[in-house]
Amino acid sequence: MEGGKWFMGRQAKWRRVQQITRVFLKHGFGYLWDGRKEIASPERGRSMGRRLRQVCEELGPTFVKLGQLISTRPDLVSPEVAAELEQLQDQVPPVPFEVIARRLEEEFDKPIDRLFSFIDPTPLAAASIGQVHKARLPWGQEVAVKVQRPGIEGQIETDVAILEELAAWAEVHTQWGKIYPLTAIVGELRQSLRRELDYRLEAQYARQMRRRLPDDGNVYIPEVVGEYSTRRVFTAEYMEGSKLSSRAVEALGQERKRRLARIIAETILHQMLVDGLFHADPHPGNWLVKKDGSLVLLDFGMVGRLTPEHKSQLADLIIALMRQDTPAIVEALLNLGVAPADVDRDALYRDVEEIRDQFYEVPLHEIDIRDVVQLTFELSFRHQIRLPTHLTLVGKAMVTLGGVVEQLDPSLSIVELAEPFGTELFVGRYTPRAAAVKLAAYGRRWRKIAEEAPDWLAEWASAAGGGEVRLGLRLRDGQWALRRVERAVNRLAASVILLSLAVVVAALVLGGFARSPVPTWFYTALTVGLAVIAGITLWLIMEIMRSGKK
Repeated sequence: MEGGKWFMGRQAKWRRVQQITRVFLKHGFGYLWDGRKEIASPERGRSMGRRLRQVCEELGPTFVKLGQLISTRPDLVSPEVAAELEQLQDQVPPVPFEVIARRLEEEFDKPIDRLFSFIDPTPLAAASIGQVHKARLPWGQEVAVKVQRPGIEGQIETDVAILEELAAWAEVHTQWGKIYPLTAIVGELRQSLRRELDYRLEAQYARQMRRRLPDDGNVYIPEVVGEYSTRRVFTAEYMEGSKLSSRAVEALGQERKRRLARIIAETILHQMLVDGLFHADPHPGNWLVKKDGSLVLLDFGMVGRLTPEHKSQLADLIIALMRQDTPAIVEALLNLGVAPADVDRDALYRDVEEIRDQFYEVPLHEIDIRDVVQLTFELSFRHQIRLPTHLTLVGKAMVTLGGVVEQLDPSLSIVELAEPFGTELFVGRYTPRAAAVKLAAYGRRWRKIAEEAPDWLAEWASAAGGGEVRLGLRLRDGQWALRRVERAVNRLAASVILLSLAVVVAALVLGGFARSPVPTWFYTALTVGLAVIAGITLWLIMEIMRSGKK
C-alpha cells in the first residue's frame, strides 16, 4: 500500500514537471532547457519580465510567491524584470464556503455554529494561500477570520521539491543557471512559504508590532484573538474603515492627505530604524482609514527584521548618501552585501560617483527614495553584490512606501524624514551604553582567544615536531623568540585597551556635553580617562622604539 502511494506521488510529481515545462516552453523559455542563448533584441529584453509574470500566474500559488520573491531581489534580476513581477496579483477565485467551514470545524473540533454566532459566507478577500471572512464570536465581538486553503501545503511542498531539483539541474547544465544562484533562491522561497503557511508567526508579529506602536492614537493594529488562532487560522478584531486606495480617501482634503502620508511614513521608518521589526509590504490595500482620521495597519505575512548590526550598517549607508561621500557609500554597500572576491572596486567607485552626480546639491526634500533604492539595487546587480534578504525587504518596503506617499502627498520627502532616524542611529553608537556593549564584546573575544591560545600553540608545536610546518626562519634562541612574541602580544593587548578606552572617553564626551547642566563627575572622569590613554600611548611608543633598537 505504501509503495502504491509512493508510486502515485511520483506520478503526480512527474505530471507537474511536464506541466511546468510546457508552460515555460509556451512562453518562449525553451532556451533554458536546450542550452541555447536567447536571441538578443530590444523586444526580447522588454518582454522577459512580462513572460515570466504570465508563467507564474499560470502555474499557481507557489510560482506567484516565487515571482513576488524575485521582485524583491533586483540585485539578482534586472530592474525591468523586477518591476514587471511586482505586478503579480495574489488574488484567485474563492474556495466554496462549505470547504472553509469544514476546515474551521476540523481545526477547532467544534461545529461551525458553536464557533461563531455569525460568519459571512462571502469572503472579504481571497488569495492563493488563504481567504478572509467576517464573523461574530459567541460573546458578540466582530472579527476577521483568515483561513488557509485545504491542500495548499501539499501542493506547495510538491512544487518547491520540483523547483529544487530543476534549480540544481540548471546550475550544472545551463548558462543561465551558472549565472544565478538558483538553489539559494529556491531555498529562500521555501523558508518564506513556510513562514507564510504558519499563521502563528503572523499572530506573533502582529502582537509585537502592536506593543511597540507609539501611544498617540494615530495608528492601530487589530488585536489578535488567541483562542481562535492556530497554524492554519488567524483571527483578529474586525476594523471598519476605507482602504487607502478607495474613492472615499481620494476625496479627502489635501491637508488630511498630508497628515496621513506623514503618519504612514513615520510609522514604517520608526518600525524599521528604531524597533527593528517592520511591515515589509505597506501597500494601500494594507491600510484602512477610520472615520476619526486614524489608520489601521493590516496583514503581517511579510515582515522584515533588522538586528542592531543591520540598523548600524543601514545608518552608515543613509549617512553616506546624505553626505554624498563616495568612499563611504562604496564601503557601506560592500559591508551590506556579499561581494564577489574579484569585485572591481575602481569600477564600483566610478559608478557610485556617476550616481552621486545625479543628486549633487539636490535638496533632500527633492530626492525620491524610490530612485535611491532602484539605483542602489542596479549597482548591486551590475557588480554582482548579493544583498541579504533583510535589506531587500527594506528596499521593497521603501519603494512601496514611496508610492503610497506620492499618492497622498507628492511634496513629502521620505529621505528627509529618514535623516533624523539615521543620525540618531549614528550618534547612538557613541553613547556610554553602546561603548560598554562594545567593550564587553571585545573582552569576550579576547578571552576566547586567550582560552584557545594554548591549544593552538600545542597544535603548532605538534605539527612542527612532525615536520608538517616549514618556516623560512631558523630560531637559535627559543627564549628570545618567546620574549619577542610576548612583547608583541602585550603591545597588541595594550592597543586593544587603548582603543576601548578611546571609545569610552568619546562616549563620555558626547554623553556629558549632551546633558544640561554638565554633571560634576564629568570633568574628573574625562581627566582620568585622558591620563590613562596618555600613559598607555607613551608606553607603546617606548616599546616600539626599544624593539627597533634590538
